[in-house]
Amino acid sequence: MPIEYRPITEDDLVAATRTQSWAFGSHFDESRMDNPREWFELGDYIGAFDGSDPVGVTELFPFDITVPGGSVTAACIGGVPVLPSHRRRGLLTEMMKRQITEAYERGLPVSPLGASEA
Repeated sequence: MPIEYRPITEDDLVAATRTQSWAFGSHFDESRMDNPREWFELGDYIGAFDGSDPVGVTELFPFDITVPGGSVTAACIGGVPVLPSHRRRGLLTEMMKRQITEAYERGLPVSPLGASEA
């Protein structure tokens, strides 16, 4: 089955959080997900779906960054896990391309990657 790339919807929030937790090696506690909207700003996440399951997630979060001459709103890209079962297939590359395109279309001139080792 081909991978489908699409925005994370409200119905996907718990599964997307589970994917992020597993991929980053964290314990997923669904009891903390009483209100998943506290954790996600819809429209800022793209998921890679294998069937109905999110196997990768990326987040775009706007923030102000100081540059020579003032400040601009940038589109930080972070929270970019892919489950081990789906790595080395280009999923992250495709999600990053889509997030950078989204940032460009929003008029956000800078897209730093907010990365850390997990």
